[in-house]
Formats: sequence, C-alpha cells, structure tokens
Amino acid sequence: MTTERVTIITRREWAVPVDPTHGANHTDLVAAWTDATRSYQDDHRMPDESPIPANAISYWPGTDEIVLTYETESAPAFPIDTLARLLAGYDQLTGRVPMPYKHLSPVEAEQYRHQARQLAHISQPTDQ
Repeated sequence: MTTERVTIITRREWAVPVDPTHGANHTDLVAAWTDATRSYQDDHRMPDESPIPANAISYWPGTDEIVLTYETESAPAFPIDTLARLLAGYDQLTGRVPMPYKHLSPVEAEQYRHQARQLAHISQPTDQ
C-alpha cells in the first residue's frame, strides 16, 4: 500500500530594482538582505542574532532586478492518509459506514483521501 504525502513549499522573494545605467542602489540591497535575513530567522524560529546558513538565501541578479530568495518546506498538520482514516473512523463511529477504513474498497478509500486532500488544501494559511 502506498502513502500519500503533501509538502508545501513557500518561496519568499525580495526584488531590488536595477537601473540600466547605474545598477542597483546599495542601500536597497542592504535593506532587502536585512529583511530576508529577519524573515528567514522568524520562519525558522531562530534568535535575532543567530547566523543563518551560508546557502540559506539565494541572490539572483538580473537585468531589471536583483532577487533575494529562500524557500521553506512544511507539511499539513496531518498526512493525507491519516486524515482520511480519521474521517472514515468518524463515519464508522456515527454509523455512516459499517466497516473500518482498512476494509474499505479502493474506490471508497480514495473518496476519503479526496476529502482529506480538500480539507488539507483549505486549511493551509495563505500569505498576504
């Protein structure tokens, strides 16, 4: 039997505009780097003065902008299969289904996994 996992990748970016004739303003770059560092430390629950790993924040120079970025990975509170089992267990407890999840047909089990994916999707916080 396979197990389904959902991983959510959040990518944070700070874009500093580049003037074609003069390049990027160093104060804008320093401000973006400072903001990115603080955000990285917050996302990883690090103390303010902690050094971040050398490869934590990427620097992508372009012709129109310089982008500083990092990604974080997270998973829903419950894996999809666990949530599907909980939903089926509730339905069994309330009499909606006569048997435990492990005895359901593959089609019925997939219906619970589908419901679990929908719940995992709507329960994810959105960044504004």
